[in-house]
Amino acid sequence: MIDSQPLESLRAAAQHELEASNFQEALLLLEQCFEQVPEDPRSYELLGLATYATGHYGCSVNSLERASSQVPLRSVAQVCLAHGYAKIGRTQLSHDLLIELGKNLTLSNSLLLQIATGLDQINQSEEAIQLCRVIARRDSNCAQAFYDQGFYLGRLGKSVDRIVPLVRRAIALAPDVICYRVGLAGLFCINRRYEEAYELISELSNQQIESIECLSCMEKMTRIYERRQDFRRTVIARQRMLQLEKLSV
Repeated sequence: MIDSQPLESLRAAAQHELEASNFQEALLLLEQCFEQVPEDPRSYELLGLATYATGHYGCSVNSLERASSQVPLRSVAQVCLAHGYAKIGRTQLSHDLLIELGKNLTLSNSLLLQIATGLDQINQSEEAIQLCRVIARRDSNCAQAFYDQGFYLGRLGKSVDRIVPLVRRAIALAPDVICYRVGLAGLFCINRRYEEAYELISELSNQQIESIECLSCMEKMTRIYERRQDFRRTVIARQRMLQLEKLSV
């Protein structure tokens, strides 16, 4: 009889590395799991999560389906599978699974928000908004639920007046989350509301500007700082924009 303890220890170590975003280390540990028990379903479940994170979506779907044929998948793995289906073009399967998962309000806000993201990515932004509203009703302090509603409304081309109150609510709930301010500033910039845009980002530190990962956001921020002749932040924003341009090549 196989001693399951070493396998469980390896799986736990792989889970730890996965949660720390050390994906290659997690994959190496999972190889050892399969050396012990080639068809271990929980190792296949972890493999599905790790391969999704590294962009191998077909392998992720195959691994998660293989695991699900033997054991019920954990909620996080089910959400990953739904996203994986979308990535490989199995849109209807993705939609059906996301809708079913979204009915389970015992899931964490984080997972429900990921479900909403999945719906938006398969062009079901209205359903994503509805789910975010459910989250916001059950947890009025969930800043991301308000911000995401605004983002999805923007994707649908809805008016700025509908979007702004939601994003401002998110900013009020989480004033230290820079991406909320930057996102709203970008929206104001698109609509030539430059004064309101500048107010949102006028006190960002060098480090905060340098932490931004979105090239489009940096381009808008640079324009905003230039218009207000905020020369110090203009220089920092331009430098960051150039860095992001190089990374995008």
